[in-house]
Amino acid sequence: LPGVLTLHESLVHVGSRFDLMVLIPEQGSVSLDALRALELANVSVRRVPWLQVAPGAALPGLGTGIWLKLWLWNQTDFSRITYLDADTFALQN
Repeated sequence: LPGVLTLHESLVHVGSRFDLMVLIPEQGSVSLDALRALELANVSVRRVPWLQVAPGAALPGLGTGIWLKLWLWNQTDFSRITYLDADTFALQN
């Protein structure tokens, strides 16, 4: 959550005119307090299902959360999408 909020603030600070949308898993892992904080910051939240990855298909150190970003290609209500990790910080627009 701190990374997402920092990214959002940095985008606002550099004058980005685009909204920030966060993909989160449908079940678990994000608390109600975190969801409220995102809502207060005007960050859109889109819930997506976990992608089921076959055992041994992913590198053990990466975990299963990295596969959520593949849902970006299913977001057909946008003409363009820019993917930014939560540990990204915008320095200029």
